[in-house]
Amino acid sequence: MNRIAWCRARFVIVAVGLTCSALPALAAPDPKLKKEAAALSTEGAAKFDANDFEGALALFQRAYDEYPVPTIGLYVARCQRALGRNAAALVTYNTVLANAGAGDARAEVKQALSDAKTERDEVAQRLAMVELTVTGATTFKVLADGVELKPIEGTRYAVEPGSRALEVQAAEGSASQTIQAVAGQSLSVTLAVQASAVQPVAAATAAAPAAVYAAPE
Repeated sequence: MNRIAWCRARFVIVAVGLTCSALPALAAPDPKLKKEAAALSTEGAAKFDANDFEGALALFQRAYDEYPVPTIGLYVARCQRALGRNAAALVTYNTVLANAGAGDARAEVKQALSDAKTERDEVAQRLAMVELTVTGATTFKVLADGVELKPIEGTRYAVEPGSRALEVQAAEGSASQTIQAVAGQSLSVTLAVQASAVQPVAAATAAAPAAVYAAPE
């Protein structure tokens, strides 16, 4: 059984248990959010099983936003991975591991965290890592081929292998560079943000008065 098929078969068990012990205890958990997350995840599981990964991703992401637990976040990452969005999946796996509830010993949670770590390491090997230094701006957005990237940690970003247009956008201006990304390798990139060129606005010219037609006498 391939990895994705195994994920589908196993998720049925996780989805059924979501309304009870599969969700780690949170501080003052909201029963309404927990119930909504369970419903969204069950619907997402059906779409995942039907290979509708785009639809499943939307549902799992909504569930995870409402109730961020490993058993849901794991499937956000798996949907992203199935759609070929490995860089986004790596960020999600890291988020799942970083936000794991401390001391939760339940089997479902421990398995989800173990799977997230294993799959994160697999995905990382398929990506290139960029150590990005930006000058000329302190707050900015990073894009690769027009798609926004989230940092893996600090100033490190994961990008898909190949020729990539790396760009920084900031209030002060922008900067870009084409890089050659190689899976499993790291590279350092420095982008200097330059002020955007502003086209001068031509001064308005007063219109000449219209000629007055005088009718012949």
